[in-house]
Amino acid sequence: MYGDSNFASSSDSQSIIRIDNGKAKEESDDDIIWLDEEGVPTDTSAGIKNEEICIKTEARIVQHHRYHPNPVKRERLDEHFDVLSMYAFKLKGVTLRSLDLIPSVPPLKVDNYKSFFLMSYNVLCETTLEKHKFLHHHLLNINYGWEDRWNLISSELRSLKSDIYCLQGVQKERPVACYKLFFEEKGMNGFFTGRGGSKGDGCAIFWNPSKFNAIEKIPINLDYNVENLDRPNVAQLIRFKHIPTGKELIVVNTHLLYDPNRGDIKIYQLTIILAHIQKARTKNQPIIFCGDLNIYPDSPIYKLIIDGKLHCRETFCVPKSMSGQQFKCRPTAMQLFKIPKITKVATDCTINEKKTRIHPLLSHAICFESVHSHHANNKEKEISAIGFSYYFNSDYIFYSIEKKESVEDNVKNVVENGLFLHRRLSLPDAKTMTKFVGPLPYFTSGSDHLPLYAEFYLN
Repeated sequence: MYGDSNFASSSDSQSIIRIDNGKAKEESDDDIIWLDEEGVPTDTSAGIKNEEICIKTEARIVQHHRYHPNPVKRERLDEHFDVLSMYAFKLKGVTLRSLDLIPSVPPLKVDNYKSFFLMSYNVLCETTLEKHKFLHHHLLNINYGWEDRWNLISSELRSLKSDIYCLQGVQKERPVACYKLFFEEKGMNGFFTGRGGSKGDGCAIFWNPSKFNAIEKIPINLDYNVENLDRPNVAQLIRFKHIPTGKELIVVNTHLLYDPNRGDIKIYQLTIILAHIQKARTKNQPIIFCGDLNIYPDSPIYKLIIDGKLHCRETFCVPKSMSGQQFKCRPTAMQLFKIPKITKVATDCTINEKKTRIHPLLSHAICFESVHSHHANNKEKEISAIGFSYYFNSDYIFYSIEKKESVEDNVKNVVENGLFLHRRLSLPDAKTMTKFVGPLPYFTSGSDHLPLYAEFYLN
């Protein structure tokens, strides 16, 4: 673990808007609902839909669409940010991914010193790749090794300039030789948390010390050597101080268990992480939670994160299908969630050994929203990973918000407060990737996963 070692203006005026049938418009100041400094309406009985809200400088409303409202715009070569998109444009003339602006009311006027970029990227552990060669038939008869992969991975890290990098699948032997040296040259600090046992990888967070100061760094072990929590997965949490604004920000990075049959283990791993987040959040700090969670959108485990609750009897939680990776399974649902006593975590995802650990309902108190919508404009599912015989979306960046409310099937209003999503690098769908790129890793990408990339703004 290399812990502390070094690795290389918004307007102050108020804006008044009306939400009318899901559409935001500038409005007069009649019958308005005021948001206080924390973004909470003074009239707590009022909702978002069909109401008028006066947004002060610390809150705004954005609309998140289930299906991306616009197709990917064809960009010029110099407008492609990631290496894979540059390749696809040069050789195939297609734009795979674009950096999309998130429209909002009031419009967000970004001061560069208040904004920051974050990347989440499963770089694919070399040991994992060697162990599962049977999944990568396209590599069997070619000379493709670590040096080829590192050249591509480092190019991607260099192209997608970030202030915070959250990496998963970082080989234990590689940080000193590759990652540590790379980020030291960029003048960045790093924090590595390795998996236990015989596993050869872990998670790493690197950050720009001119923008962020790490107040507290917490490695989170998810292996308690008991039933349902006996796999060597890890997470890591850093409580940052954003130097330009003085605001605190909590960033969490993880790589959960892959096994599609063991959704029960994943959900207990997730409760441990959520409990650590809630313990660290002592001042209602904004949160970014990212990584390779090995769950699919709209699965029961995903809904626990997004909805803040999961009732195993109402949702029919079957271990083999809870993560969304398996659909044909025995119809034996869990009747109760039983969080192992040794964790001291309760079913409300808090660390409190006096509270109940056995209950049909799991819950947490953080309002999370996903940076990505998970569906492209053509209603095809977005993917974040593709191989010889598979493709899926298991990688996420979630961020904390004030509240949200559905206004129609395809649209929900999201009230952001303190932490704002400004831009995001879109994800392609499987048909597009299969047609223009093919299986990864290859000479176009060093990992079978795509990097997730977003710009945020702290106010």
